Amino acid sequence: MAETYYVSCEYCNGTGRIICSRCNGTGKVKGKVDWNRDYTCIECNGAGKQSCPYCGGSGSVLVDDK
Repeated sequence: MAETYYVSCEYCNGTGRIICSRCNGTGKVKGKVDWNRDYTCIECNGAGKQSCPYCGGSGSVLVDDK
């Protein structure tokens, strides 16, 4: 019989969050027209982190032991 259980997500180390790929964790991006001005990153809303795409932000993934 197969057993299913949750394990810590390896992609985000169980935190449920990853560094934003657009701003590299700074929360700010440079303007396209005015490179001297910083804007709030629209991907992470300035937080510098996003929900992990593998665990959906829960920090754990379901494993099916076959």
